[in-house]
Amino acid sequence: MGALAFDEQREANPDSFALLRCDSDGFTRLTTSSQQATGSLDASFRRLLAARSLLLKGATRSSDDFGRQAVSKWARNYAGNQVCDIHEHIVSPTERLYTGQHTQGTSTLIYLHGGGMVYYGLDDFAPLMSRFASDLGVKVVALDYSKLPESTAESSITELMDAIDKHSQGTRAPMILGDSIGGLLALYAAVAKFPNRFDYAGLIYPVLALTEEHASYNQFNKGFLLDADSMRWFRSLVRPFFEAENFEPFSLTPALLNRVGHIAIYSAGQDILRDEAASFARQTMTEEVKVSHHCFEQLPHDFCLYTGKIDAAREAFEHITNDIKQRLKERHDAN
Repeated sequence: MGALAFDEQREANPDSFALLRCDSDGFTRLTTSSQQATGSLDASFRRLLAARSLLLKGATRSSDDFGRQAVSKWARNYAGNQVCDIHEHIVSPTERLYTGQHTQGTSTLIYLHGGGMVYYGLDDFAPLMSRFASDLGVKVVALDYSKLPESTAESSITELMDAIDKHSQGTRAPMILGDSIGGLLALYAAVAKFPNRFDYAGLIYPVLALTEEHASYNQFNKGFLLDADSMRWFRSLVRPFFEAENFEPFSLTPALLNRVGHIAIYSAGQDILRDEAASFARQTMTEEVKVSHHCFEQLPHDFCLYTGKIDAAREAFEHITNDIKQRLKERHDAN
């Protein structure tokens, strides 16, 4: 793809977040307009994380529900409201559709949420899904999965892939998007399970390294919405499945990556997963493969869950939707 430069973009509030460009070598570099805005966590998130560390202190994975109820309650406080003119149709406990009066009948975006396959549910992501449907003018299909460790990764992911197959069949050039572990699942679906079906795969602060720990694990070890110990636990739950499937993101060849029209990585700069996103981009962004990388340097993991209340998260969300709109435009122009 060559260098991806965002030098002409200037954020409405330069103190909110720094948008970096990622060149073809995978390293993030400051754009001219972002020089003064990097180097630390966004101020609103800094205050939020200080409060969260106190309020969720007792919500540990040793509790009866692994702290799920407390984690979801916290996230919903910041998710905001659903967009009023977007209709939510509950197909099943694990399937929801979001459509509006301006929804394009031929465009479908499938969303796989994060939480390590342990936390969160469709209720937690409903406001975000309605915003995607409203901003993009497409049908959004939000899919959940049976939670680990009560279920096995094999049974949960197999059921999820069946649902993806169901909702992507008969749809022209569907798109798939996922955050955190959902990003890994989206990549697996687009590249391994349903080759040449998806026009676009978006990976938001994705899990990409199943064994290796990059330097950002130490830098953001604790207190940035995703702790290293929690991530190690999540990886231990899903690793046997992906090993059995012989699926390792860093081993994907250009031929395999080209099974999806375009892969976009949206990483967070204050996140233990930051470096694996940059490393994956560095390895895959070549003239042979359509991969792009966008890093929001001052934002932590899970920032999309806070678009309802935090300006910097909302601005990052708008950048993501604008990028998807560009993909939709390119597809339209090509036809």
